[in-house]
Amino acid sequence: MSTSTTDTTTDTAPTPLGTGSGAAGPALVVENLRVGFGGHDVVHGVSFSAGPGTCLAIVGESGSGKSVSARSVVGLAGAGAEVRADRLEIGGRDVRGLDERAWRRIRGDRVGFVLQDALVSLDPVRPVGREIAEALRVHRTVPRAGRRAAAVELLRDAAVPEPEVRAAQRPGELSGGLRQRALIASALAADPDVVVADEPTTALDVTVQAQILELLAELKRAGRTLVLISHDLSVVAHLADHVLVMAGAGWWRRARRRRSSPRRASPTRRRSCRRCPERAPAAGGCPGAPAPLPSRRGGPSRRARPCSPPATS
Repeated sequence: MSTSTTDTTTDTAPTPLGTGSGAAGPALVVENLRVGFGGHDVVHGVSFSAGPGTCLAIVGESGSGKSVSARSVVGLAGAGAEVRADRLEIGGRDVRGLDERAWRRIRGDRVGFVLQDALVSLDPVRPVGREIAEALRVHRTVPRAGRRAAAVELLRDAAVPEPEVRAAQRPGELSGGLRQRALIASALAADPDVVVADEPTTALDVTVQAQILELLAELKRAGRTLVLISHDLSVVAHLADHVLVMAGAGWWRRARRRRSSPRRASPTRRRSCRRCPERAPAAGGCPGAPAPLPSRRGGPSRRARPCSPPATS
């Protein structure tokens, strides 16, 4: 599976990207999203959509607006944010103009949100089982006596070992991987159709990262719509069906993930590739290009020869 993408830029309003083939249509639709703070727009006219059983990855450098866009979709853009869109629908419901009370009913029920730092997101003084039980109380009719059993079952579904024991532990008593799984279990408590994951594998070691990615892939196979925010192209390659590349103030690119030549890589993709450890450039080579392979004669293979360094302005 390739981690490369071919980017296509348009100056006109783009058609939504990532629509699934299900008869019910896309589970998430965003058209011409603009987000501003203090009268200054930080996201300019972004459009995308995602269907059931698909993953849309939003990638870009720090400050490109990818996390702000994701938070705007779940009503968490922040105090003072001005969110405007021609169309913003979750599960066919128009969520533009909702107040915080209405958003609390939408979050968890129709869309789940997984943050990158579970230690901060989870209540440090409350056992994770009670954290999940609270989500069940808010979003779903579950008798009080049955909430603990339901929380344990959600932890088991999230591949948490010994879920009965872990449910009684606080976040600080769990490893980073277990905390992240507990956070995912909490986000899935009300069985949402859309899951937005903002850098869910950041700061995790490679082994735990692979386990979390497999859990997210299982959600996609189960028919959920996954929106993944990441700057790591190896993570994107593992999950994404479509990629939205954001960069700078006000321009963005959309693409279907497919093979492409490193020679045709855009500056944004080259910079993103630098953050992908297994695709680190050789000395004098192009970021994102594979290392040269030895030929039968012992010299570098012509077909694997690195391309010229990108031009600098």
